[in-house]
Amino acid sequence: MPSYSSETHGLSKRLREASALYRIRRRTASTRIDELIAEAESFERIIVGLSGLPSEKRSILEVGPGHFLAQAYYFARRNEVTAIDTDVIPIGLNPLTYLSMFRHNGLARSVKTVVRKATGIDAEHRKFLKAKLSVTKLPSVRVMRGDVCQIEFPDSSFDAVLRRSVLHHISDPSVALREMARVLRA
Repeated sequence: MPSYSSETHGLSKRLREASALYRIRRRTASTRIDELIAEAESFERIIVGLSGLPSEKRSILEVGPGHFLAQAYYFARRNEVTAIDTDVIPIGLNPLTYLSMFRHNGLARSVKTVVRKATGIDAEHRKFLKAKLSVTKLPSVRVMRGDVCQIEFPDSSFDAVLRRSVLHHISDPSVALREMARVLRA
């Protein structure tokens, strides 16, 4: 399944998308990171409330984490986190990852990513994220390309499954929900 931005066709739709991205980027990285971490804290309260157990030493799957991985990093401070996305999310400067990104994400999405990295947007987000999380180095997150409608993990693989802003991009959300439930430990 292509990423949501890969499905944008036509000049007017591309201009609307660019305008929306501009509005988002006008807000400071600090504000965006604050919002994402506040959501992660809310998710954490829900997980603790439902399980009755502390949110640490858990196996967590995040579906559709986005390229900044803010919430995945938040949870990875005390948990093992795997993130899956239809896009290849490049971390670091490995040229093979960027070739894979171009092959899987397509030209438009790849150009957006490269421009975001080249202009320092990603670095600025990482800087604010590290400050917000009070760390000097972001924790390890396993990032994989995958399809939420066909999750490539065995049944009962994760203690929690997180997703935000994903289901409305999926043609059959019920399949995705069944897959997330399947990999979730009871």
